[in-house]
Amino acid sequence: MGQQPDAGDVADGPQALPGAQVCVDPDALRAGVGADRLQACGYARAPAGGHEQVVAAQLATTLEGHDVVVAVAPRGGRVAVIGSKNVPAPGRGVASYSASKAALQQLARVAALEWAADGIRVNTVHPNAVFDTALWNEERIAARAAAYGLTPDAYRRSNLLGVEVRSRDVAEVAVELCCPLFSRTTGAQIPVDGGTERVV
Repeated sequence: MGQQPDAGDVADGPQALPGAQVCVDPDALRAGVGADRLQACGYARAPAGGHEQVVAAQLATTLEGHDVVVAVAPRGGRVAVIGSKNVPAPGRGVASYSASKAALQQLARVAALEWAADGIRVNTVHPNAVFDTALWNEERIAARAAAYGLTPDAYRRSNLLGVEVRSRDVAEVAVELCCPLFSRTTGAQIPVDGGTERVV
């Protein structure tokens, strides 16, 4: 996958990669996929949605990205949306997050329907319990683990496969969805969660 990108490695927008045919959700970049892999798949970054409240931010980013995708991919393109396990299985105490991700998923489904005639594929990745992001710190992980009677390590691996899901795992799937292996797939929802009982 190559080295992780920094600000100088990743294109700021479609103009930075002429002829690019992909728009990946900004969350995929934050996970640190190698710039070489992104460029090999024709990546162009959609504009970020600022610091609005949770629901507005989720939807603003996607809506702003619609025109970008069409502009850089008039003869076909690929979109990877970062969803959440909370779409099929919402959790207590995160109503705005769950609702925003569900709305985002509906936008992705409609885009898959509307853009298929133009050869634009739209697929979604649904991660869960990805602890190596800015949303988590050791104190928060320890507190959540204690609430379930688990050690922090056991909490990180509390899925069917007993594995820790890393942001890079999510990003690699998002990028792969934009590559030729999935050239015949649109409207798909792919879990990257180690297996969640409430979803399986």
